[in-house]
Amino acid sequence: MEEFYTLLLESIPYPIWVGDLEGRFIFANHFFASLYHLDKQDFMGSTNERLFDSEMISRYNEHIEQIKLTLETRKFEVIINSDLRECLMYPILNRENDLIAVGGMISDTNEKIKMQQQLKDLSHKDMLTGLYNRSYFKEILNQLHSELSVPISIIMCDINGLRLLNGAFGQAEGDKFIKRVSGILEKSCEGSGYLFRWGGDEFVILLPNCDEELCEKTIRRIVKTYQSYEQGLLQLSLSVGSATTNVLDERIYEIIKDAESHLFRQKLLEEKSVRGSIMFSLQNSLEAKNVETEKHTERMVNYSLAVGKLLDFRIAELDELVLVTKLHDIGKIGISEDILLKPGKLTAEEFEIMKTHTEKGLRIVEASNELAHVGRGILTHHERWDGTGYPLGLKGEEIPLISRIVGVIDSYDAMTNDRVYKKGITKQEALSELRRCSGFQFDPTIVELFIKLIENE
Repeated sequence: MEEFYTLLLESIPYPIWVGDLEGRFIFANHFFASLYHLDKQDFMGSTNERLFDSEMISRYNEHIEQIKLTLETRKFEVIINSDLRECLMYPILNRENDLIAVGGMISDTNEKIKMQQQLKDLSHKDMLTGLYNRSYFKEILNQLHSELSVPISIIMCDINGLRLLNGAFGQAEGDKFIKRVSGILEKSCEGSGYLFRWGGDEFVILLPNCDEELCEKTIRRIVKTYQSYEQGLLQLSLSVGSATTNVLDERIYEIIKDAESHLFRQKLLEEKSVRGSIMFSLQNSLEAKNVETEKHTERMVNYSLAVGKLLDFRIAELDELVLVTKLHDIGKIGISEDILLKPGKLTAEEFEIMKTHTEKGLRIVEASNELAHVGRGILTHHERWDGTGYPLGLKGEEIPLISRIVGVIDSYDAMTNDRVYKKGITKQEALSELRRCSGFQFDPTIVELFIKLIENE
């Protein structure tokens, strides 16, 4: 049995020794001998003077004396061969609980610290991407000093169509794509913030000392880098939303919700997303009534984006502008085709019915939480600069800017393209009409901007 215990102590991968009460070595395994570059017979039966300097001898003897008095284990740090080590000294008792020897074990503190850090990192990191995980977000917030970190921006990113990729090529391919996207986001952030894998296909970027302008630059960098990435057969898009705050407290989670809301607006414009199907279903319903054509919508969206960019709209504002442009006439779904497609002039009664399409449109989009935010733009796209429009009689800058833009573009496209009830006019004739109506029907600034845009085509 004694041989078994000796083999056991020899097998434990730590330096272990046993000393008698006078401080002489009576056992040491080969790990202990290797640590001091000695053969076991060189120090067996010797006192610790063979190994240690006077200061260390004093420390060891002090711990041995304390163990004799208290019969308690002692733990302390020592430097051996220039490395920091942790030493554990413990009492060895007989069956009568009398102290008969003192045992010791030495561990590598650096390795221990490294292992602890690795375990800590594992609890904070996403296994697939190596990014921080969602549970570590709050700990990062606690490390930030509010007065030194604000303004803080949150960017949320979502991969559209990942389920399609998983279904077509297997989850392994989906995982590869997630890792590629995480690399793109890391590159785009350039070490300026903290990147988290928030969920299966969602990522969150926390950017301290980042205002709206800097956040917008980061988003554009993300989009540009992502679009330049060669994807293969399935072209998956990335939706991005953001929000900024000047206060660092628990309200940061409200900012995350704002960023998520902006992200959902982009997803509404994305065919591959489930939310996008809502948009396309509504558009198809409108086209089915022969009220809008796909080409009309495409032209209007292109014009709207061009004007929005000239006005330095942020990405979130451009998304909202596109949604209102696409859905501004959605209320016409609820108008009789006899009125919508009447070849001649509408009667006063018919025109009053036609005017209700703005309010019908508002009710339609308010039925969807994900579209409700564009309701005011849809409601007010027939308001006039002089206050004589409908349904609210808003005047000048009381009218939302997006509605003013859509009003000008819609009128131009209606004038220059054939309709059931009239023939289209030339581009120059339409521009002359916009100038004539500038300042009482249309916002004069938008008119001039749009005219320059058309003339430079």
